[in-house]
Amino acid sequence: MKAKLTLKDIKDLTIIAIGALVASFGVAVFLKPYGLIPGGVSGISLIITELTGLPVSATLIPANIVIFILGFKYLGSSTGTRSILGMLIYSFGLDFFIKTFPNKLTSDVILAILYAGAIQGFAYAMIYSAGGSTGGTDILALIANKYFDIPIGKFQLAFNTALATVNGIIFRSADKMLLTIFAFFVSSYSLDVALTGIHSTKTLLIISDHVEEISTFIMKEMRRGVTFIPIIGGYTGKQRTMLMTTVRKTQVPRVKRMIHNIDPEAFIMIFEPSEVWGHGFRIPETKR
Repeated sequence: MKAKLTLKDIKDLTIIAIGALVASFGVAVFLKPYGLIPGGVSGISLIITELTGLPVSATLIPANIVIFILGFKYLGSSTGTRSILGMLIYSFGLDFFIKTFPNKLTSDVILAILYAGAIQGFAYAMIYSAGGSTGGTDILALIANKYFDIPIGKFQLAFNTALATVNGIIFRSADKMLLTIFAFFVSSYSLDVALTGIHSTKTLLIISDHVEEISTFIMKEMRRGVTFIPIIGGYTGKQRTMLMTTVRKTQVPRVKRMIHNIDPEAFIMIFEPSEVWGHGFRIPETKR
């Protein structure tokens, strides 16, 4: 039976197309004029373009086709049409914007990296949130993780660091190498902010003999939910109740202050979850 294209699918494909176009704009307009490169396979393609004058798409598309074949073989159909769409638009977008904007738009290389990082982070957040990618090392990292147990983040960091080093060696410039690595970090940070949001959250684990009073304050004054978790002290063997709550980062100082006022002996652990979904925070989009 043929899969039906829904409004949600059309919306996602449109978002991926726009995101890929915006990402290619950031690279072509702000990184390329300074001889800097993005991470992944597109970085290799830009180095080849710089050395040979070939269009970026002439090397980027064939390389990604090979990677997609490997992805289909070793990962299955999860590397589907959404990623292929993103890869094609990104590839042709690079060629178009490199020709359209051959000159530097800013005379400051640091500003150029910040502009490129912000644009790429926003663009890739659009692509990933719609279930797509632009191919390349995303797929290679998944294969390495599945068959060799190499963490995805470490694989990409190692690959991109090696790429920046090669770029610096080929063009005999330590400045280019370090600036390229800096560009990777700016782009990665921008992506994290765009995906998880500026309003980051903190989760608190609270052990106290006054959990009822503390939970009442959190629920009534902070308007946040709480969860009671039964625990047993390893040293004392005493049964107690631990309280768990998640609040906005800006609310943490007030919560800590009030807990200390209620119970100066309270034991508090604070950590940052990578994402929080649910009432009061981010609500996932329902499928149509």
